[in-house]
Amino acid sequence: MNVSYSTTTTMQSSSSCLSPQDLQQVILTAGMIGSSTNGSISADQAKVASKYLDALRSNPVIYVTKCLELLKYRMDQNVGSRDEVDNHVVFFILSSFQIGLTKASIAENNYDRDRVLAPNIREDIRNGVLTYLNQYIVALEQFSTNNGASVMPPFLQTKLAVVLAKYIHLEYPNGSWPGAFEHLMELLSKIDLQDERQRAASLLKIGIFVRTLDAVSDEIIMFRSERGKEEVNRNVLIKNSLKSNNSLILQKLLGSSGLMMLLEKVERHKDIVILILSTMKRYIGWVDWSIVVSQEHNILHHIAACIRAGTQIAVLGLECFLELMDRTTDMEQKIFLLTRLNIFSTLPSIDLDEDIDLSIKIAEVDAAVGIELLIYYDEVLDEQHMSSKTNMDLPDSLLGAVESLLNQTLQLFWKCFAYDDIDVTGAVIPFAQRLVNTLGKQMERSNENCTKPTFNVLEHIPNLVSIMYKQLCYPNDFRFDYTDEDDAEEEMFRSNLRKVNKKITQLLPNESLQYLCNVLSNLPMPLSSATTCELEASLRLVFHYCEGLSAKDASSAVEAGPFRQVIIALHQSNVFEHHHFEVIALYYDIAVRYASILRSDSNLLSKVLSAMSGSQGIQHSHPRVRSRSCYLLLKLVKEMGPVLRPFVVTAVGGIKEMISRQQTELQSGDILNLFETMGILIGKTQLSLSDQKEYLIAVITPHVSSINDLISSSELIRDPETFGEVLATLIAAISSLSKGFSKPCAEIKSIMMETVPILLAALKALPSDERVRVKTIVTLHRMILVLGHDILNPITPFLQILIFHCSYNDITDVTQLLNQLCSKFKSSVVQTINAAVIPFLQKCHSIIPEKDNNNEIAPHLDTEQLLVRKLGFVFLQHIVSKKATKVLVSEINKPNLENVLAEMKYGALEVVDPSIRKSCILFFKGLLDQWSEVGSVDDIIRTGFLGFITSSLLPDLLKGVMDPNFDVSDAMNIRVVVQTSKLLEILQAQYHSPYNHFMGNFLQNSGCAASTATAFSSASTSADIEKCLLQMREDILKNIR
Repeated sequence: MNVSYSTTTTMQSSSSCLSPQDLQQVILTAGMIGSSTNGSISADQAKVASKYLDALRSNPVIYVTKCLELLKYRMDQNVGSRDEVDNHVVFFILSSFQIGLTKASIAENNYDRDRVLAPNIREDIRNGVLTYLNQYIVALEQFSTNNGASVMPPFLQTKLAVVLAKYIHLEYPNGSWPGAFEHLMELLSKIDLQDERQRAASLLKIGIFVRTLDAVSDEIIMFRSERGKEEVNRNVLIKNSLKSNNSLILQKLLGSSGLMMLLEKVERHKDIVILILSTMKRYIGWVDWSIVVSQEHNILHHIAACIRAGTQIAVLGLECFLELMDRTTDMEQKIFLLTRLNIFSTLPSIDLDEDIDLSIKIAEVDAAVGIELLIYYDEVLDEQHMSSKTNMDLPDSLLGAVESLLNQTLQLFWKCFAYDDIDVTGAVIPFAQRLVNTLGKQMERSNENCTKPTFNVLEHIPNLVSIMYKQLCYPNDFRFDYTDEDDAEEEMFRSNLRKVNKKITQLLPNESLQYLCNVLSNLPMPLSSATTCELEASLRLVFHYCEGLSAKDASSAVEAGPFRQVIIALHQSNVFEHHHFEVIALYYDIAVRYASILRSDSNLLSKVLSAMSGSQGIQHSHPRVRSRSCYLLLKLVKEMGPVLRPFVVTAVGGIKEMISRQQTELQSGDILNLFETMGILIGKTQLSLSDQKEYLIAVITPHVSSINDLISSSELIRDPETFGEVLATLIAAISSLSKGFSKPCAEIKSIMMETVPILLAALKALPSDERVRVKTIVTLHRMILVLGHDILNPITPFLQILIFHCSYNDITDVTQLLNQLCSKFKSSVVQTINAAVIPFLQKCHSIIPEKDNNNEIAPHLDTEQLLVRKLGFVFLQHIVSKKATKVLVSEINKPNLENVLAEMKYGALEVVDPSIRKSCILFFKGLLDQWSEVGSVDDIIRTGFLGFITSSLLPDLLKGVMDPNFDVSDAMNIRVVVQTSKLLEILQAQYHSPYNHFMGNFLQNSGCAASTATAFSSASTSADIEKCLLQMREDILKNIR
């Protein structure tokens, strides 16, 4: 076939007429390999060829058959040497076989499988692949690589192995290849790695055998969630059959593959050794223990040799060892394994600097073994203690072996724990945690006068703590940038270390405090000159010390004693003058955590406040120090309360001046924290009313002026993105300031009320900015709490603007504001929200995502739709539950009452979410109850509403409950039944005649039993009505059945 063929001609030609040579040319053209009659292959030609192959793939039978013909053609053409063309074509053929077998494999039953790919074609695939492999091996044996024979590239070996694994998946053990693994093991019957002429063929046999086992593991053993039931059952059958052959397979893998010989020249054969070990790791967990310990199979001998080989080979050898450790739960077997491999004589001799991956694996092994031994050791000693037995009741040799091994693991542990790499040290931290747990158990037993254990953890704690402190020190070049992945890993590592230290403090508080004091005393003076890493680690010990104590002991430690003196000494030092930002921030954290010490010492308090509010605090050049100082100053002020009264004048003046001077350098959160700080200083330090007013006016006046200047400037219009954020922060600052006043007097309220007009002006200046709207809502929430009823009239224009401009992102915030108004002011809110109810409901509907032309909606948009509708339902239910019902029948809202009722009916009946349905039924229940009295609402409205309930809502509600698809076993659904029963209860109690008329008609047409109808007539409580409804449902379902 000429490679310049046209698409139309090729597509129209019969696939059955396609010769192997033609197919080969199409494959090469698609891969842009070789050349055409007109020169090199163009991208367009390759594209056309690819389309042709895609069309051919649509019929797996023809596709696979043609590939089988092509494979035979290739074998006829190549006897010895093979080139890039052969490799590319054969790889394509094997990929085609893989696709065909995969399609057959995922078929749900044998009939469908045979229809996809008939058994004879599947068998032809196997025979073709094995014949090709055998020809390749013979060629290597006859010609050798020195005489022109080419070694099969690894990618081709892997693909061939995958095809065999796919076939095994289909035809083993009850199909056409019950002896699959015996056949494969024959590959290893004649392995000769010594003879140079046979080595290439031997390596190919080993490679195919191992790669096939690896592919079988991927295909059959490894779990995949998308597998169907039939495939799972087939895999179980294959696994069960494999288990009987697994020992023999492993023997072939280790012995016949010549692993020991390969290890002798590991650098030359590293890839194949790694492949053998990786596969062995997958299968070794299946081997019977008798095979593991058998001298005949030499499994442990092979693993030991691999561990001694170093680098990646040793890593895989250790992983095989861990698989064997997990294989058994018997400690005697584990100890046998450890002693037979002599693992803790081999591992300590390995240089941890040789290979980092090996170092990490050594640490993991040491931790895994150490934890296993400690768990067993604790269990044995606990059993002895509980049963008052002596060591003679257990085999002395076993217990002695465990203690000996523990000492060996501990020697390697110290080496790994002190190593200068967090991955290595981090791997043994679980061992350290287990050591501390064992210490706790040993201390419990010692308190009950038990014999001291031979392996006494307490003796090792000083070394553990000493190394841990060194590891807590960050590297000298550490940047403390927790957004950086490496820095975050360093911090997580030290966080895990601190957990170990916390547990040690819990068990040994006095010893931990003594060590802390020793560490601090070894720091150079003044502290501002100490190295960052050591000082930071020391301060961390101070900061976290009390976390290891009970609440009572922590309080005692701070009130009196050495720890209190440590904190006082820190405050008296110049540590806050240190050059590193992290040290300064950590010191302020300590000051706030142990703030009770400052409460009783005004001098220390004054020093800390000066530092935090000065150039080493909120005015520091580093943003982290500034931010932490703003936040911690707020926490300190909250903690101190009235104690700060003498400092208010200085603090408020200084903060106010600093904000005006450094506002562009401060982050939004910093400004808000500072305003809240000023609010608490003014409102909660027991100042006189005149002082409160004076300071509050002094803060608010310039702030209002700043807002006014911004909304009047052209900057807001020119760059709303930047200055919108500034305006939002200025608005939120008023909210933060107000947090200092919980129940202010009238004078304070009048001052705070002066901020409302400027808030409205700010909102009007940039109503389209979501940040401005959200911060305005947040501030209005605070004003509701601070100003009380005084906010009701001023808030109305805010609602109009917020509702009009809100989007899907902030309509929830608007809803919460409306709901808070209803909850706080109840019936008094009617006039305030009167003009907002219908616009808000209309806004909800306008935001709801619409369906497409097919009347469908995407799942995520469906969720958004439900969320927005829910906001409307909840708001209306709030109106009723908070007794603001009159707003629904006001002159401007009355014309829409029918639409409101219809919408709530929709929520009660059609919405899937049971919680929404419950809210909507509660809405009607509340209206029915509140409008029961004559004069509570216009008679026409009352009569119409009652008619709506009895002729529209209740019939449909009860119809839904009686529906066979309604799941009454669902706790959420049963709420609907409960609320429907309560609705009927109110109707019966308040509207007796309409109730009897409605229930009479309903019972007559329901088809329920006479006894149920009688029970309904006497039911007077919602519980009785609920039982009757459920019984009626049972009666109806019986009739249907």
